[in-house]
Amino acid sequence: MKLLIPAIILFSLISLSVKAQSFPDNSLPEQFLVRTSYGRNNLKANEIQGSPYLNKEYNVGTVLIEGDVLYKDIPLRYNCFTDVLEFSKNDVAYDLSPKSVVKRAEFGGQVFTYKDYESNKGIAKSYFRILLEGKALLCIRYSIQFYEKELVKGYADAKPARFDDFEKSYYVAISN
Repeated sequence: MKLLIPAIILFSLISLSVKAQSFPDNSLPEQFLVRTSYGRNNLKANEIQGSPYLNKEYNVGTVLIEGDVLYKDIPLRYNCFTDVLEFSKNDVAYDLSPKSVVKRAEFGGQVFTYKDYESNKGIAKSYFRILLEGKALLCIRYSIQFYEKELVKGYADAKPARFDDFEKSYYVAISN
């Protein structure tokens, strides 16, 4: 009886891991779907001035996740503000989540990977666009700021909710 319970648990784990990697229609599993919105008022990107995206349009690409599972023909784009890869399903944008499962994404002639990097606050993680690969990687990390709507103040005009202050930071990765 003592051996039966661990055997059942082990069999359950093995069968779950096999199921997790078999998606015959190449569509992403439902567990990766997370709706996106911005600010205190849950604004959609089209309600805000500017854009959080590196490119607003989706580009068909591939995603390689842990376990070397490859998904093809996925409409993808990169959100610089939330630092996520997004895909479209039924004309709704969703985050590819959790980020840590993504090893490599290729779309629109660009390659992205999710890596650790050294920041002012210590070790952090982010998506990087790979520019050059070899013994070292030359990468770019993109970011943009979101500003809430500002009401009229004295002599200053009101400002709409907006994305602004787009930045590129270059990184070199040697031995991961």
